[in-house]
Amino acid sequence: MQISDLVVPEPLPPGLHSPQTINSPDAKSIINGTMSGKYFCLKGSYSEALSVYSGLKKRIHRQFPARCYKSSRVNRDKFRSAANRLLVEIKNGEPLLDKFPVIPWIREFYPSQERFFLSFPDLLGMNGAWQWYRKGVHYPVLDHPVHPFYGVYFPTRIEHLLLFDSWLKKNRDNFSGAIDTGAGSGVLSFIMAKHGIKKIRATDINPNSIFSIEENLKLLDLKSTIKAHKAHLLDIEESSAGLIVFNPPWIPGESLNLTDKAIYFESGLFDDFFHSAYIKTIPEVRIAIFFSNFAMLAGLLKENPIERELEKNNRFCLIEKIETQVSPPSPKNKNKWLKGIRKREETELWILGKRKQS
Repeated sequence: MQISDLVVPEPLPPGLHSPQTINSPDAKSIINGTMSGKYFCLKGSYSEALSVYSGLKKRIHRQFPARCYKSSRVNRDKFRSAANRLLVEIKNGEPLLDKFPVIPWIREFYPSQERFFLSFPDLLGMNGAWQWYRKGVHYPVLDHPVHPFYGVYFPTRIEHLLLFDSWLKKNRDNFSGAIDTGAGSGVLSFIMAKHGIKKIRATDINPNSIFSIEENLKLLDLKSTIKAHKAHLLDIEESSAGLIVFNPPWIPGESLNLTDKAIYFESGLFDDFFHSAYIKTIPEVRIAIFFSNFAMLAGLLKENPIERELEKNNRFCLIEKIETQVSPPSPKNKNKWLKGIRKREETELWILGKRKQS
């Protein structure tokens, strides 16, 4: 996988949206303009641009307050739409904003483009991703950091990782091979490698994930243990792996990009997975699936898709279910509706077996 194969923010050629330029940013005028559909090219300093961005977010919060999950999605969508009209000119690989952090990826992602625009949120996202990639993310279940590349999902909560690590300690000798389905940054694959599983295949539809895992494998000297493949779920040949691991999105919703696909699941995802898992695996396979009751508590789901599979089809049986309470949100988080859900939210690890084919 090469950098040229990756999904990166779409550059906007100069003049496409005829953005207005205000050299000494009048934050109020810009905010009013973006909310009415106008595009602006931000000039001046990074801190001035952040001030406009922050002011826009506050305006959206006032006009579209988040009082529940559904209204929070409206808030998010309104802010995303308006903020994406804040553009920054890029020239020779550098944002034309004073004191903007250095992001080496800009030159790597757009090697042949001398001048273009990127949205300010895309630049912020790229900068944040660069910092995580450079510093690495540390998890208590691993003795090494994970360096997630741009556009790659990585866990920000660890309850499911702790559940899986604990379960593997008791069951690791049962599996010589495994498949990590929808692997993201590869954390679950690295946990399995730590527990001595020798043949691991990590699949993901996102090319950035495959690139990210391969870059980490070079650092960890695990290229002979873990192989990364670009594939949707189990769109591979029949497998002799004894363990299939699947950490699907936990919230139903429409995905606007590949990163969203790691957070929101669309209709049919679980049916597709269970169908593939049933026809492409050995009879003795174990399926480890993570989920949460968040969507049920938020009123977004009427039934757990794993329970639905077990009750309505005759393909799998429940071997074990492990649950744990999630950590409460930060005291700084002011979302009362979210705090109410998190007090009751549990992370789940389901272990399924395959029923015999008649």
